[in-house]
Formats: sequence, structure tokens, C-alpha cells
Amino acid sequence: MKKIQVLICKIAGFLLKLFGRGSNFPGVLALKFDKNILSYFKMPKIVIAVTGSAGKGSTSTIISDALRKDNKNVVHNKFGSNMTPGIVTLLIENCDLSGNIKGDALVVEVDERYTETIFRYLKPNYVVVTNICRDQPPRHGHFDLVFDKIKNALTPSMHLVLNGDDPYLQKFNLDNTFNVTYYGINKNKYSYKMNKFNTFRRIIMKIGVMSDTHGSLPYFEKALDLLKDCDVLFHMGDVLYHGPRNDLPEGYNPKGVIKEINN
Repeated sequence: MKKIQVLICKIAGFLLKLFGRGSNFPGVLALKFDKNILSYFKMPKIVIAVTGSAGKGSTSTIISDALRKDNKNVVHNKFGSNMTPGIVTLLIENCDLSGNIKGDALVVEVDERYTETIFRYLKPNYVVVTNICRDQPPRHGHFDLVFDKIKNALTPSMHLVLNGDDPYLQKFNLDNTFNVTYYGINKNKYSYKMNKFNTFRRIIMKIGVMSDTHGSLPYFEKALDLLKDCDVLFHMGDVLYHGPRNDLPEGYNPKGVIKEINN
């Protein structure tokens, strides 16, 4: 039955492309047939998911190009259809009737709000997070909600590849659950020379800012460890109190936090 459904979706996609229409219609149709259709596909050995607030398309394209230069056959949603129907369409277009993806690697850009659904089925080996920022507030709300969506989609078997220039992403590994690699831009001909900053380096101090420790000694100590190289530390609020609507945080120990502050 699934083979027939996949065949129908393939034919629908082919016909619509003849008229320049329906970029993700095969995925919409497949999800009408079976809302769990993603479970039918068999992934290649390499599955790389790219998510974050911005830069998903360019980052996934760079990764795909690098893999192709290494003579890999890459399946990639290069047109940016990064929600469930678009990703199902990508898989339908690149699978046989038994659901086997015809490629050495799958590189998929994933909308950050859809990571829980997509990761559950694709089970990526590598998850690249470009950044998390205040993007499309009417749709995403607060960026902490975006972080929670992505974090809840992760499993310890996934290797995180994080943007080393976004300090917020450090939150993903405060408890050392994941194997993490950081990436950034290397020095190049456009980089500033250090001597241009020598004057500023003598007058600028490192300032660390934390907040919302809510009386949790372990998390306060983790924050101190992350900020240990700072010249000045600021705690912006909610130092000890966990709040009337919140559960007690892990390691709740206000006296211990006070003792650390006084030290």
C-alpha cells in the first residue's frame, strides 16, 4: 500500500512540475495518505540536519557542496522547503518505491519549530545550529521557546555542530550531554590585524552577565565556570527565588548560592 502511495505522489509531483507548480504538494498529499509517512523512508548512513534562526539555507548549501566535492551523492532541500510537507516531498522525489533514499548523504534544512517532528524520523547523525535570535516574534514568540523546541528534539546520539560565535548556543551543552564541535570563520585577507586593537585591548574589560539562577547551586556554579575569565560579573535578577509558579530547580540551595556569591 505504501508503495502505491509513494508512486501516486511521485506522479503528482512530476505532473505539477511540468506546469511549474506545486513545490511541496507531493508531501502534502503523502501526509494526507499517512500522517506518519516519514517512518516509511530508510535514511542513508549520513544524515545532517541544519536548523537555527538564520543562515540555514546558506549553511546547508555549503555542507552539501563540500560533500559533493568529496564525491558523495547528496540529497538536499536546496529550495528551502524546510517544514514537514517540503521535507516529505524531498524524500519522495529521492527514494525508490520501498522508501530507500537514493544518496550517500541527506542534508536537510529544518525549520526550528519543526525539529521535534523531523528529527524523530530522520534521526540525524549531525545537527548544525547556526544561531538562535529574536526572529519572527509573532510566529516564534521568545527565543527561549525556540531553544526548547530544538533541545527537546535532540538525543545523546546526535553530534552537535554549533556556531562558536553565538554564545547563547552554549546552553545546549551545559550538562555535557552531547558530543559538540564548534565552527567559525577562520582568519582571511579581510580580517583585522591585532595591532589595530592593541589600544582597545588595554582599556576594554570582559564583562560577564547571568540571570535567573533561581537558587540552583549547580547551575550557578556552571555559570561561574563559563564566565571565569571575566573581569566583572553581573547577576541581573532572580538570584535565589524560584518563582510562585515554578517547580524547585535542580540543586535548589539558596544558602549555597549566597556562600558562593560572598566568596
